[in-house]
Formats: sequence, structure tokens, C-alpha cells
Amino acid sequence: MRSLGSFPPPDGGTSDGVVPEAAEPSGTPRGSVGRLLRFTDWIVRVMPRPLRNLLRRPVTTPGRQLASSTAVVVRLTLLLSVVSFVLLAITHLVDVLALGDRILLFDAEEDGGVWTWASVAAQGGGATLLAMLAAASVRWRTYAWCSVGLAYLSLDDAVRIHEKLGYALSFFPHATRLMWPLLYLPLMGVLAVQLWRIADAQAGTAVRALVRGGLLALGVAILLEAETPLLFALSLGETVVYEIEVVLEEGLEMLGWIWIGGGIAITLLQHFERGPAAQAAEDV
Repeated sequence: MRSLGSFPPPDGGTSDGVVPEAAEPSGTPRGSVGRLLRFTDWIVRVMPRPLRNLLRRPVTTPGRQLASSTAVVVRLTLLLSVVSFVLLAITHLVDVLALGDRILLFDAEEDGGVWTWASVAAQGGGATLLAMLAAASVRWRTYAWCSVGLAYLSLDDAVRIHEKLGYALSFFPHATRLMWPLLYLPLMGVLAVQLWRIADAQAGTAVRALVRGGLLALGVAILLEAETPLLFALSLGETVVYEIEVVLEEGLEMLGWIWIGGGIAITLLQHFERGPAAQAAEDV
């Protein structure tokens, strides 16, 4: 008889905390997948006992209710966007105005810096979420198209495609700053319309607010990018006014993609919360 107050060890382990050797599940798939699983199970078996026991304790947790999950995603999205914007502003202005632009990684206008990476990551995350929506949807084409468009914009920021095109098509000083909005306006316009439609198909107001707010922030950032030749024409280039414009432009662009990514994440949660019948009937 079990003594009063004693309980079985968690995760099926023995009383001394050691997890027993696991037998191969009867449902282990055959073929390449089965060989991969058997090989990785063998790797675990030959590992030191503490690590082996840890790997054999899967992380499981009850799922949240949809409303609770949505609220968490909204809070995290807003917190991440505000913190990122503030950090971008502080690091850029301190680097440029106080340190003479000696730390290029903190220059928000410098390709390959920390903030370029942040924008690329936000766009890539949104593209991945849209690809997951496309894979899980009956009517998948809009999700897939938006995923490809967002992935291309992420690639563009990473390898400077638009800048190289801008230099090739530059016909007056600082024209490259105007070429990005002109070259990519059709892509951004179609992408904005489709993201708006996706957001409008979701329940509640969170997705619509995040996606529309993100699109508005991106629109303002594009306008700021387009008017920078005017600042140079007014001899305001490389001044405090120009650096504040850089902070607003780059910060709003990053904030916009973070908000859109948060809205897409909630869309994915709502998609899996709905039953198969509702998913089959959705029309984006």
C-alpha cells in the first residue's frame, strides 16, 4: 500500500527520478521517416542519463482559450513594436549625433545593421505565418501570394535589390531614395489590398486594427522615404532634421511589419480554432 502523502513520480519516472527506457512505439512509421526516428532515438539512448531523461520528458501544456490567446498576442505585438521603436530611436540618434556614426550596426539607415535585420525578421515571420495559413486553407492562393510578396520584400531588404535598381535608374542626385516607392508601389498596393481583405475576414477587431494600423504606418514610412530628396534640396541632409526623419521612417516601417505579423498570427490562431467545416467555407 502507498504510504500516506506519497505520489507517483511525474512523467512516468521511477521513484529515484530516472525515466525508464522507452520501448519503440508500435505506430512508428516505416520508410525514411521511420529510419530517421529510430536513428534519433538511438542517439538519445547513448546520451548521458540526465540529458537522456530530459529529452524523454515532452513539454506539454493545456491550450489557452482563443480570446485569451488573442489578448496575449496583441499585448506582445504592441510591447515589441513600442520597445523596438524606442530602441531604434535612441541607438540611432546617439550613434549619429553623439558618436559620429562610429557604430554602424546601430545606424538605422545602414544596410546590414541591427535594424535592417529586425525589419527583415519581421517580414520573414509574416511570410512564414502566411505560408502556414496557405497550407492549412482550402482557398489558399491569396495567402500564398501574400507570403511570396512578403518574402520578396524581406529578401529585398536583406540583399539591397531596390538600391541596386535605384542606382541603375538614378537620373538626379539622391534619386535612389525616390526609386524604391516608385518601383515597388504596385507590389505594395496589391499586397496592402490583399492583407486588408484577409484581416476583414476575421472575427473580432484585433486583426483588423493591427493590420490596418500596420498598413497605415507603412504608408507614412513610404511617404517619408519619397520626400527625402526634398530635404537634401533644402540643404537639410545629414542634419538633426534628417536624422529624425530617418528614425520616423525606419521605425514606422519596422513597427508596421510587426503589427501586420501580429495580426497574421491571430488569424492563424482563429483559423485553427474554427472547425473543418468553417475552414472549408471561408472565402478570402
